[in-house]
Amino acid sequence: MAILALITSVSLTSCSKEDPAEAVNFESFNLPTGTVSGIAHATMDGTSSSIQYAPSGTKLILTVPYSSLGITGSTETYVTEATVGSNGTFTFSTPTKKDGSTTVTISGNSFKADYYNGTDRKPRVYKTLGGTATLQPGGNAYIMVEYGSGSLFE
Repeated sequence: MAILALITSVSLTSCSKEDPAEAVNFESFNLPTGTVSGIAHATMDGTSSSIQYAPSGTKLILTVPYSSLGITGSTETYVTEATVGSNGTFTFSTPTKKDGSTTVTISGNSFKADYYNGTDRKPRVYKTLGGTATLQPGGNAYIMVEYGSGSLFE
């Protein structure tokens, strides 16, 4: 009986609530930094054959899971944003793996603008089709980010 009481006591004390896991200290990995740059474009004038840029100030978001950076045991994701400039350009600075390639995902905020079809202007919501870029350790990548549109009042 004393043994049963001892086992029960040990079982109950070993079921104490554990503290949640602490977040990974990302900076401690000293990863090389790469650059992703490019142009964000959106066709807002159907009569023009030249490239048309997403509006200045449009936000783009770069994400890469920590596991893709060689950080094991984490389900966290590195996230950073860039703002589109007046000529559609953007630049991200992002960590990369120390060895091997790193694939990052680019997405962006939607925006509203009129689409000109040659006759009249119709309001549209433009959404990014997103994309990916692959970087070598500390390297550079270039990507075109395209925005597509649909009717504002779908």
